[in-house]
Amino acid sequence: MANHQLLGLIGASTVGIRILVISLLRLCLPGVGTDKTRTASNSDLEGGLFRYLRTRNIQQIKETTMARRNQGINVPVSRLKVIKALEQALVKLDTNQKNQASNEAKFEATKQRWQKQIAKLAVSKISKAEELDAETRYNNTIRVVFTLPAGTIKLPEEPKRDFESMHDWQYRDAKEEIENALRVLKMSEAETINTATYGSISKYL
Repeated sequence: MANHQLLGLIGASTVGIRILVISLLRLCLPGVGTDKTRTASNSDLEGGLFRYLRTRNIQQIKETTMARRNQGINVPVSRLKVIKALEQALVKLDTNQKNQASNEAKFEATKQRWQKQIAKLAVSKISKAEELDAETRYNNTIRVVFTLPAGTIKLPEEPKRDFESMHDWQYRDAKEEIENALRVLKMSEAETINTATYGSISKYL
C-alpha cells in the first residue's frame, strides 16, 4: 500500500473517532458543538473524554492481568497433609523468631569482619584513590573517605543472611494466619480441601 493511501486511512480513522467523540458529547451534554464560541471548551471536553477512555482501558487491562495472576493452582489436597505442613511451618516460624536476635548479632559481627577486610585491602591501594576526603571532627575522631577505580581490589564474598528476618508485627500476622487456618481445617470433616480456597496460606506450605 502506498504511503499516501496509508496516511489517508489513518486520517480517516482519526476523523471517525473525532466525530464519534463529538456525538457522545452532544448526547451527554446538550448544546456541545453547536455554538462557535464554545470551540475551545469543546476541544477541552474532547481531550478529557479521550483521556478518560484511555485511562479506563488501561485500568481494565491491569485488572484482567491481576485476576489471571491470582487464579493460582486449583487442585484438591489432603486436609490432614495440609494440617501437618502448617503445624511444621508454625514450629519453624516460632523457632526463627526465638533465635532471630542471636542470629542477627552473629550476622552483624560477620559483616563487620567483612567490612574490615575490605578496608585493609582498600588502604593498601590508597595511592590509586580518587575523590579523597579527610576530616577531623569536633571530638577529635578522624573520618577518611575515598573511592577506588573498579577492579583495583578483589572483594571477598559478601556475607548473606541464612535465616528469615521478620519484624514483630510480621511475625504476629503470620502466626495468627496459620493458627486461624489450622483451627478451621481441624473443624472440617472433609477429606480434601481446594487449594484455591486456602490460597493465602499456600506460602507457608
